[in-house]
Amino acid sequence: MIRLLIADDHQILKDGLRAVFLDNKEIKVVAEASNGIEALEKLDNTQVDVVLLDINMPVMDGIETCKKIKQLHPLVKILVLSMSEEGILISKMMRNGAKGYILKKTGKEKLIEAIKMVHSGGIYFSKQVKDALINSMVSGKNKKNGSYIPRLTGRENEIIDLIVNEYTTFEIAQKLFISEKTVETHRKNLLQKLNVRNTAGMVRIAVERGIV
Repeated sequence: MIRLLIADDHQILKDGLRAVFLDNKEIKVVAEASNGIEALEKLDNTQVDVVLLDINMPVMDGIETCKKIKQLHPLVKILVLSMSEEGILISKMMRNGAKGYILKKTGKEKLIEAIKMVHSGGIYFSKQVKDALINSMVSGKNKKNGSYIPRLTGRENEIIDLIVNEYTTFEIAQKLFISEKTVETHRKNLLQKLNVRNTAGMVRIAVERGIV
């Protein structure tokens, strides 16, 4: 029996996937999560063989979650289930430890095939994903710093806008009626999401990619 954790922020998709595996004797959904933090918490308390992981999630996106799972739960296999056909994203997820990548428009049979393949130690790409990787390599777009913008929460958008406008941590806390510690936590999360080392890098990315 393959024990599956579904990490996706759309409940209707998770409900649909549960229905897909309801009568399957080889695959059982043992847990679900709406973001990366929840997924890691479930992995700490539940025996899981394969994580079916979305990329664009709130709080902690799939890119960071993938990396954390491989660090903390190296025996758990990761299969990405995403709408994105961006070659740079596919490559990044594989570098972070994913063993497979399929699209959400994939049919039931292919999804089951992918889960089994990844669980057995293999690597699985759907045809569309293979084509996206090839096109990305040919066009030279598969670079370390791509144009992908992770989903930011409403609060994170507020904070990054204030940071760009040169508000201090204290001023942001006062304006948003939250503690300075909370502001710093959001700032740290933003640095991770945008893959930058400091506030200057955060501001640059926010301006370049039209976040603010």
